[in-house]
Amino acid sequence: MVPKNKSITIIGAGIGGLTCAISLQNLGYQIKVFERADELTEIGAGLTIPPNARKAIQYLGFEKQVIEASYKPAKAAIKDYYSGDTLKEIDINPSGNNKVQENDNYSPIYGTLQIHRADFQSILLKEVLKNDPNSILLNHEFTNFSINNGSLVCHFKNNKSYNTDALIACDGNKSLVRESINGNDKLNYLGYVAWRGLISSSDIPSDLIQPDTATFIGKNKIFARYKIRSGKIINYVGFSKKNDWEDESWTIRSSIKELLSEFSDSTDEIVSLIKKTQTNQCFKWALAGREPIKKWSVNNITLLGDAAHPMLPFLGQGAAMAIEDSVILSRLFLNEDNIKDAFKKYEQNRINRTTMVMHGAELNGLKLSGSDYTNFIKDKNIYTEEEVAEYNPVEAAL
Repeated sequence: MVPKNKSITIIGAGIGGLTCAISLQNLGYQIKVFERADELTEIGAGLTIPPNARKAIQYLGFEKQVIEASYKPAKAAIKDYYSGDTLKEIDINPSGNNKVQENDNYSPIYGTLQIHRADFQSILLKEVLKNDPNSILLNHEFTNFSINNGSLVCHFKNNKSYNTDALIACDGNKSLVRESINGNDKLNYLGYVAWRGLISSSDIPSDLIQPDTATFIGKNKIFARYKIRSGKIINYVGFSKKNDWEDESWTIRSSIKELLSEFSDSTDEIVSLIKKTQTNQCFKWALAGREPIKKWSVNNITLLGDAAHPMLPFLGQGAAMAIEDSVILSRLFLNEDNIKDAFKKYEQNRINRTTMVMHGAELNGLKLSGSDYTNFIKDKNIYTEEEVAEYNPVEAAL
């Protein structure tokens, strides 16, 4: 086991950073999480928690809180974007079952939950602070790290510096630590523009949202909607193939008029949802990707979550991969004698899986939008949605 007297620094208090903190706090390590924001507010809206992430959450000890804050969709459907006709329907949580089923008679995504990102982050934050009220330092913008006389030092704006025994970078898609390890990897705009919005369920006829989770697919268009916060809010995200927008920010507002114009050829259900969108809850961003990297760790420094494997949303596995990372890393802290070896084994255990999930998400986006994906799959190893969800990070061989 890695000695517990080691100081561990986490950069970023998003889902990956907070989950990683909990996983190591549970083992008795003292963690410091540095966050550049002066307060923790989660942007975004809905978040999918598939079975592989639920198994990790159960292991980490806060599944009950997540279940209580989540919506449990009974069924999920694939629908035609233009006609609204149901193409496929599967059971997810019939009768509101709270369990992840391990039974061949059920879909591999049986037990999937849907939650508001802010609610999920609030649960994580409470867990971290319950373990150590002084573990999170806000208003600390990371700039770089250095090694002085064998000591690892993290540097922040305002000339703040802290010595640490280990650095875990959870600083997202534009990670400065990843750039230090791998160089400035190219950001590829993938030709999709995405819009997200929130709607009050009371504004929509109840018979319109059937079943309560659905993905609509058409040529160059994908539109997904599902319920959060006990079904009181409908979260949606729409994707359209376009090449005239290259801003990754999730906080760029869009107008309802623009959204209606973009999805004017869709089924009446989609149009009705867009028209009822709360005017201050409509945002747009460009989907961008990066090629998988082959190196996550250097000595006592490693990457976690989007910093290691920024992922497209078409498998609903982005947050789940960060949660899996945290569980695998904590298990290796138990198995290895020092941080360097734990980080090396962590990279070896995670890099192939996350690369295959990244490719699977990209392929699924191509398939759902009716694009030609023949050339894409020629030289790539890819996980399907079912294979991703069946994985158990608690029991996976290390």
